[in-house]
Amino acid sequence: MMRVSNPTLMVRRLMILGTFFWMTAAPAAFARDVQLRVLGQAVVSDLDALGLGVDFDTGVGFYAGVEYQWSERLGVELGVGWLELEQSAQQDLFIGSVSTTATLTAKPVTVGLNVHLTPDSRFDFYVAPRIGWAFIDDLELSTQVDIGSFPFPTFPGLPLFPTFPGFGVPVQTELGVEDQFIFGLRLGFDVPFGDSAWSLASSVDYTDMELELDAGGGAGLGIDPLTIGVGFGVSF
Repeated sequence: MMRVSNPTLMVRRLMILGTFFWMTAAPAAFARDVQLRVLGQAVVSDLDALGLGVDFDTGVGFYAGVEYQWSERLGVELGVGWLELEQSAQQDLFIGSVSTTATLTAKPVTVGLNVHLTPDSRFDFYVAPRIGWAFIDDLELSTQVDIGSFPFPTFPGLPLFPTFPGFGVPVQTELGVEDQFIFGLRLGFDVPFGDSAWSLASSVDYTDMELELDAGGGAGLGIDPLTIGVGFGVSF
């Protein structure tokens, strides 16, 4: 993961904001086509946030992007996304069990340069290097200590003792995570529905992203989410 020092952080933010402004302020006459894409995503990551040798489960995500395509082969896409990952682990004890769940939510805002590789075909295949900024919520840790039931032994001729039911003790913890500069690559494929403006949109995205705690002293763990998205697109 590229490290971002504090003196360069504001410069990068201004570069991204400047790109956003250019895209939204550019007259429509400069754009050959405008494409809106909305996709639902499956998200995978090999991060072990709990340090228990278990990766994040397959998560869910959402993406919406608008592309301004000024030539047959090149376009710029502004996108916003949301993704959630969760990791669960359980350890059995002689008196019960301990279950721990880690939940991480991120909202990336990206700009991509879409390079369309099949301009003469109805099927649009494109490659898009992307940069952006990820707003990452606190890492939520939930620990549940479940104490099992304790049946007392019975003895002939003696009164019966009650059986105490099991109970759980939940503990919630939130750890601050730093927002960060991100970059990645998208492979996209759009299939039009006949001669209409609508199309089936799909993509595979890789994003270089880290889990860096506010109190982590600069140490980070690679999240590097890989997303597979399917949805729809519409041209204007």
